[in-house]
Amino acid sequence: MRERINRLARGIVDAELPKIHLSQTSVEETLVSDTTYKRELLISSENNLYIKGLAYSGHTRVKIVNSAFGGLRNHITYEVDTSWCEHGDTIKGSIYLVTNSGELEVPFLFHVDMPAFLRVLSNLNTIEDFADLAQKDMDLALRVMEYRDFIE
Repeated sequence: MRERINRLARGIVDAELPKIHLSQTSVEETLVSDTTYKRELLISSENNLYIKGLAYSGHTRVKIVNSAFGGLRNHITYEVDTSWCEHGDTIKGSIYLVTNSGELEVPFLFHVDMPAFLRVLSNLNTIEDFADLAQKDMDLALRVMEYRDFIE
């Protein structure tokens, strides 16, 4: 605030605000449980004016890596932590951007799913089920055999 007053006192007035372009206005994705994903939003200036601001998340499972940003093209990196999430859980919230051009909100919705091999493993109840899988997809059957819970 003091900087703005000093600029005004010297006759420097920022009459034009940056026009912001977001790479995504909302995010929806299906993620596998027990993993941390790194994702990115791109914020750029359409009128070549410097953008500066802060980013923060409205959900504890979505963490902004570097909250402060500034420049003509900004990469906001965030991590989505699906540790301890179960199949069917959702992570819903928003990433909030407070900029010198105003406030923006990017809503997100992440659906948590179990890994494909666990889905296949949960459908295997008999040796006949495994034989059917091996006939359809031998590579997947071999990977399932390597899983530590295969015997059970």
